[in-house]
Amino acid sequence: MRIPVILVVPTHAHLRSAATAAMTEMATGLDLAQAPSYPGVELDARFAPVPLGSAAVGGVATEEVAPTESQYFAVRGHVEVDAGVAPPSQAGDATVYSDPQISPMLTCGGSPPVGNAATVAGLLHVSRLQAKHLDGRHVAVAIVDTGINLPHLQLKIGHMPVFDAAASWTPPGTPPPAPGAWPVNHGTMCAFDALIAAPKATLVDFPVLSAHFPGGGSVMSGTLSAALAAYGFMLGSWASGRLHAYQALVASNSWGIFHPSWDFPPGHPGRYCDNPPIHSTCRWGR
Repeated sequence: MRIPVILVVPTHAHLRSAATAAMTEMATGLDLAQAPSYPGVELDARFAPVPLGSAAVGGVATEEVAPTESQYFAVRGHVEVDAGVAPPSQAGDATVYSDPQISPMLTCGGSPPVGNAATVAGLLHVSRLQAKHLDGRHVAVAIVDTGINLPHLQLKIGHMPVFDAAASWTPPGTPPPAPGAWPVNHGTMCAFDALIAAPKATLVDFPVLSAHFPGGGSVMSGTLSAALAAYGFMLGSWASGRLHAYQALVASNSWGIFHPSWDFPPGHPGRYCDNPPIHSTCRWGR
């Protein structure tokens, strides 16, 4: 069985150059003739390396994740394993992690909504926040989801929200819609919700749940690696790119793994869904 994996690997000259190209030229991928190899792993040439800095648990400084400074990178690949056999935890000097499918998590199913925007605003005491000028001004809110539909938001809130297309992330592969022009879906709802409490915030589009990295016949579609690529772009932009202009950056993440069976088996050190060291909270301020 062929399954996708994420590898955390030591730095290499080609990984640095490919990661730099991905951040500065919006190029993606690896030159497999120049990239390092890892036993039993077929690297995904379409996935650009993501700099991880020191890859320390608990986070790293932004200067550590510059491609020229990063000690470790994340790359994507595939391994062959027999049915019922756990994937390897190491491939040479690479540590192997799962690359499971991620999706919005519907908590209510088909039940109707409870309350409305005014109810939410009241529960969040938005009037008190606005009295203290806490309305999201100078803050970028990255909606890490299915994508934002700006015309629908404009229709619902009565005006066009503040939006930064140039700071948004574009998935690799087949030319996707422009930032802010994705079909109305879960991401647009998340953007609407963010604007209830922070109406002056600047929305930024990170449509990771609409990205596609084929899973090679596995139930794991590989969208976690798309999120990883997007976060790498986000952190690089926060350090020295378009997002650097904002006073604060908040990443909205309203997704997860629908079922543990989509992940590595319990006890595997590369399992994602119940492995706290490989999760992170994305809130950055200056």
